[in-house]
Amino acid sequence: MLSTKSNIKYQVFVYLLIFTYFLIINLCQPLMMDDLWRSNVNALHDGTVWFHIRSDYFYWTGRVSAQLLVYLFFNKSYPFLIYIVDIVNALALTMLIVYLYKLIFRNQASILSRKFVIYVCLFMGYFIGNTFLGNAMWKTIGIQYLWGISLIVWGFYFLFAENNHSRILSIILGIFLGLYNEAFFMVVFTICFYYVIHQAIKKDKLNQNTLYFIIPFIVAGIVMMAAPGNFARTSGMLAGQSLLGYIFHNLFDITLKFFSKFELSLPFILSVFMVFAFEKDIKTKVLTILCLVSVSLTTFLIMFGLEIRVEMLYMLIYFYIICKYLFRSGFSYLFDKLYLFFALALLFFVVKFFYAYLQLGYYNHLRMNEVRHYQQAGNKDILLTKLPLRANTKIIYIDLIPKSDDPEYIRKWGWNNEQFAQYYGFDSVFAK
Repeated sequence: MLSTKSNIKYQVFVYLLIFTYFLIINLCQPLMMDDLWRSNVNALHDGTVWFHIRSDYFYWTGRVSAQLLVYLFFNKSYPFLIYIVDIVNALALTMLIVYLYKLIFRNQASILSRKFVIYVCLFMGYFIGNTFLGNAMWKTIGIQYLWGISLIVWGFYFLFAENNHSRILSIILGIFLGLYNEAFFMVVFTICFYYVIHQAIKKDKLNQNTLYFIIPFIVAGIVMMAAPGNFARTSGMLAGQSLLGYIFHNLFDITLKFFSKFELSLPFILSVFMVFAFEKDIKTKVLTILCLVSVSLTTFLIMFGLEIRVEMLYMLIYFYIICKYLFRSGFSYLFDKLYLFFALALLFFVVKFFYAYLQLGYYNHLRMNEVRHYQQAGNKDILLTKLPLRANTKIIYIDLIPKSDDPEYIRKWGWNNEQFAQYYGFDSVFAK
């Protein structure tokens, strides 16, 4: 047996290993698309953060906390802030892995145990395969989705699973998440609703942080959902229809879209099956299945598109439910027998993913050398070597488009090129 002191040292080593792994990957991820656009806005440098938050709230979206972080960290006049984003992103992923594990096992299994290796294998295999991790490395998505997801997992573990009483933290977390984005508000509200119903039916006391979290969360969520910009954006997508009318007329298409996204629908079906098969308490079984169905139905209300970045929170919930019951079932014994297989599979996943990002970072380093050469030469219209990335690596990178004589093609697909050129001080940039 390891001594307590040695145990802590090894745990810290595991935390640092996970953090370092994701930090290197984040450092290899270049700026692209929205990263460049937000950086070109230069809100912190120009003192226009409040102006842009207010403009977004009244004319585009009601999100506040997620938008605030983006305007604070993306500024081309302060390029060092991108390194802070990389550090926080790596920390968020480390927190996500560790505290999701703690939520699943409730401290019944150490991170030094075989179960942690098996869990991380399942985590990396699933979240690399469905491009959750690839999207999380995209810096804008990291800020606007991953950071919030990690806060939810850590907050629910610290405040609810561990029952640490903290009014101030509950209020701050409630306000921050309530103002984060629409999907987060609907999903977290649904989970809280079923939690309160469950406790009432079981005649159990509510967690002492519940009201301090839920009330500020709901108030902040109403402020976000009632934003004029939210209505303007939604109205433009509805094209004159009411929301209920839109859902009714497109119910089949929306349902088909959900179930055609196998990275979402298959885990949903499996999570429902796991609850049905392995939850012994009838009331908990019924309410958990209803909660899963209700959470999934919130995707019907997401008017800005069911992209992977939006699906990330749903994927995590399904994964949590599946692992929670899987590790408490008879399969847990089988997993222990197959420990070596899971260890080798984990090694394969992490090395392959890591190597893909090292390639991306290396090729981007060569591109930055080209950029500096053209900047020093005073060229304004330049051609950069296309990044020779391999297919099916599950990393997310949108490269520059090649030059074309078709103005419609440039108008439709050249936005990333425009933002890249503006960020690095060129008139035009194309790939060759």
